Amino acid sequence: MRIIIQGDKTHVYWPLPDGRCRWSFQIESDSVPAHLLTRDYHHTQLGDYKNSPLDKEHLYEFLSSNAPWFRGSIQSLNWRTMTRFECRLANAFGKGRIWLAGDAAHTTPQASVLSMNVGIREAIDLVNCLSSAKTDSERQKALEQYNRTRKDEWQYLLDLDHHINAADTDAHWLLSHRSSLIGNIPASGETITELLAQIHLFGAA
Repeated sequence: MRIIIQGDKTHVYWPLPDGRCRWSFQIESDSVPAHLLTRDYHHTQLGDYKNSPLDKEHLYEFLSSNAPWFRGSIQSLNWRTMTRFECRLANAFGKGRIWLAGDAAHTTPQASVLSMNVGIREAIDLVNCLSSAKTDSERQKALEQYNRTRKDEWQYLLDLDHHINAADTDAHWLLSHRSSLIGNIPASGETITELLAQIHLFGAA
């Protein structure tokens, strides 16, 4: 996978089997018809519609401007779709009899798939909280700990306290695009520390 940072936009190249690939391009919302931005409108295009941000002319332009190194063909397109990505985090992961995991508690930028991958682990933790406690009091304590742990983890993953710092001059350029980078790193736990180190970034304790 490649992440392309171009100004205030983030684009993603995803390699797929059999020599195919997937591209995700970030565009301005004001260039999209208003009805396509509603959450209940799923816009998937299988044909070659004209005068749409999903047509081939726009794709040629996106590739030329953001990935001049790309030499693949776009003659065979399986599907094109437009989706609104919004970075959101719940104030709490639950209260009383209602508890959250995955996309119910957070949504993240598209490149890392963090909301889904970390969400699977959250669901497992939540099941363990509910099944391992023997009394209601133990269960409530476990759920309170679940809430604290999850909030702390997402504070770290999304760098909400700006704890990530640059180790050298090159890494300072990356931090100048913090909003494009943070949340798009496909890792959590110890792995994210290792990936940050590869691009000369480190998290302060």
